[in-house]
Amino acid sequence: LSHASLAHGLDSARRLDALEQAFDALDLANEQLFSSIGLLDRYAAASNSRGLGASWGPRQPE
Repeated sequence: LSHASLAHGLDSARRLDALEQAFDALDLANEQLFSSIGLLDRYAAASNSRGLGASWGPRQPE
């Protein structure tokens, strides 16, 4: 999936579910999943502070 597909095609619950399914399919540890979610949260916060819009969390009203 491209960045645009994740940002515009899926709501936050579906993005989280897709991420969990990918980690399950790759048989990765939960610690790696939690680290990835934290990284995505920091990326979204940095994107918001630069005016780029959230790419991970729930969509903000315009």
